[in-house]
Amino acid sequence: MQFFTPRNTCLGRRLSFALSFLGFATALHAHGALEFPVSRVYNCYLTQNASPACADAVALGGAQAVYDWNGVNIGDASGQHQLRSPGGKLCSAGRDQHKGFDLARRDWPATSMQSGSDTTLVFHATAPHATAYFRFYITRDGFDPTSPLTWTGLEAAPFCETVPTLQNGRYRMPCRLPKKTGRHIVYMIWQRSDSPEAFYSCSDVDFGGGAPPPPAQWFEVGRIRAAQSLPAGTAVTVRIFDATGRDVETHRLLLRAEDTSAQDWPRAAAEYVNSKSALVRAGELGANGTVAPVRSASENFIYSRLNIYQAAVDIRTPGTPVPEPTSSHPLYPAGHGSYGPGSLVRGADGATYQCRPFPNSGWCNGWDLYYAPGTGLSWPEAWVRVEPGVCKN
Repeated sequence: MQFFTPRNTCLGRRLSFALSFLGFATALHAHGALEFPVSRVYNCYLTQNASPACADAVALGGAQAVYDWNGVNIGDASGQHQLRSPGGKLCSAGRDQHKGFDLARRDWPATSMQSGSDTTLVFHATAPHATAYFRFYITRDGFDPTSPLTWTGLEAAPFCETVPTLQNGRYRMPCRLPKKTGRHIVYMIWQRSDSPEAFYSCSDVDFGGGAPPPPAQWFEVGRIRAAQSLPAGTAVTVRIFDATGRDVETHRLLLRAEDTSAQDWPRAAAEYVNSKSALVRAGELGANGTVAPVRSASENFIYSRLNIYQAAVDIRTPGTPVPEPTSSHPLYPAGHGSYGPGSLVRGADGATYQCRPFPNSGWCNGWDLYYAPGTGLSWPEAWVRVEPGVCKN
């Protein structure tokens, strides 16, 4: 099939770009990481390389590896995983950029898990793809964390294989964990069915002595508190900030008529945050470590597993004026390194672009030209065009 696009016109170039983007961008760029148990690279991204293992991984492979936490892949795997990914480089999938995550050491942050239990493994997908399978392997008994991970170091058969359905940006996969004790590595393979591409990850886990692990520690980072009832249509926005004060998540709920009382709207906001956030939970902390929204004007707190975030609640009632956006935004890459969710810049084409919400916002500071606003194929993963640019023949 051939498409006709007018030559030397703005419409022609825009249509040509749109067709090329639809045909190639989603096929080339990435894609996701295991969230529970959290993979090495995704943990380093979420914690801003707070652990010594993360710091050393970045020192070896570079900081861009962490921004590309969702791109540990082999483009032509075609199910030939052992052939394409050499032993000792399983965690990086042989990618030089991610080689720091192959480091064999005992101090990688580990997720506590219960031996032999039924659990739900969670994969955070930033770009969904048709799935042939997810496979999960575990290291053999006697695993030594100080030895490089090899195929022979894994159990021969996966302990779980599934083809899940994407829900709210997550693949949630019920699996029965193997019976293990001590530290191990969960190795994941996600093979696409619409492409030879496959994704890989290493998640460090600790089964302890086989007893149920204690509830993980929660850190209080904010509170959803009502001083009064609010009218229907009020926008309640919960913003999550990182250690540098930049927005990493923004969750905006428009209140329904049945959720406007001072006891109800904090609960509704907490439920909405819990349905969207990968970083926090909102509600009342129970004795068993669960966080559940409650009907209360003052008891819905915001918690995180990581003590590096803070939360704030913004309220905008119907009719509140919205500030006009400024037209004087810096020309990219001016301000590079400080871009976060919502940052506005001008591209080389004169158009205005806005940095996407977390986690895609990490790519707004990528030096790679693929992420320059309006340039190449990858930029839409980092930026959204918000104003028409100047089209010149």
